[in-house]
Amino acid sequence: MNYLIELFTNLEEDKVIEAVKDEIKKDTDPMAIIEACQSGMVEVGDRFEKNTYYLPELLIAAELFNAVMDILADNITGDDSQTKGTIVLGTVKGDLHDIGKNIFKILAEVNGFKVCDLGIDVPAGEFVEAVKKENAQIVGLSGLLTTVFTSMQEVVESLREAGLRDKVKVIIGGAPVDESIMKMVGSDAFTRNASEGISVCKSWVNA
Repeated sequence: MNYLIELFTNLEEDKVIEAVKDEIKKDTDPMAIIEACQSGMVEVGDRFEKNTYYLPELLIAAELFNAVMDILADNITGDDSQTKGTIVLGTVKGDLHDIGKNIFKILAEVNGFKVCDLGIDVPAGEFVEAVKKENAQIVGLSGLLTTVFTSMQEVVESLREAGLRDKVKVIIGGAPVDESIMKMVGSDAFTRNASEGISVCKSWVNA
């Protein structure tokens, strides 16, 4: 899949879409395609940090990734035999990244979860209101910036103040999260991998 990573890194949009469709015809695991495009996104980010790419390139890369996910959505299979529960999902306040969140959402839906996606830069109060409205069992907090750990903490605290903390499981996701961040935030689990995160959520509702 190195060729796909290279195409994505070079932002060859038409060739990336063509390559993704070809891989689907070959019955390539959709997660392998996603991981290749994620690697391409990482390379784009590196070029941005080195000032060889600029904001327009970042925006093109994000749109391209979303286009790939749209193509793959119908080809990702899971266990959706029955509704397993409801997840309130969002990127916390102070963070505008949504690629990881969007991957998680697609995988959750194909595995039988109803997902209430609140979007990006979501304040704590919106998570609380959504949990009440949707009667959710799980809250998923996404963030890529280390500066938003306090925002995650605020969501957990707001759930506690609303008397909802004991009624929901909270999972945090993003590249910088680990067990120490999980403990600081007060969540029940953390994940850096969408597939792994779905497995955790399924274990909660099947317990």
